[in-house]
Amino acid sequence: MSSSNPPKASRNLAILHASIYDAVNGISRSRQHYFVPSTVPSSASKEAAAASAAHDVLVALYPDQKADLDAMLAASLAGITDTETKSKGIELGKRAAAEIIALRSNDGSNAPESYRPTTTPGVYVPTATPIESTSSKITPWAMSTGAKA
Repeated sequence: MSSSNPPKASRNLAILHASIYDAVNGISRSRQHYFVPSTVPSSASKEAAAASAAHDVLVALYPDQKADLDAMLAASLAGITDTETKSKGIELGKRAAAEIIALRSNDGSNAPESYRPTTTPGVYVPTATPIESTSSKITPWAMSTGAKA
């Protein structure tokens, strides 16, 4: 995979796992969905749903890795018999990935770094740009706001 700084990698992993969770849980319906409700039959393939969701998220986040990811998806799906249960799982995985990606597309994580140190002559200020001074502007995953109450 392409390298990402820790905050970006954490966000990408959260998108990946939320998509997989909603895809698999949309079949088992054992827990509350995170964002993507499902009406697929409980006989749909959880494995196909998980593989498809993971693939589509990773291709969206790391498009330069598409060829390798396509090969990994093909290998993952090869062991699942081509039936309607497989196609329903793939369909749900794709939908979960697309909806979670859309949900997080304008979450503030791409805000330009705005940190500008101010000081007076003779006082040292670190010149390294911080990694996440804009993180307070990112939409939280499980809270309504990141602001202090």
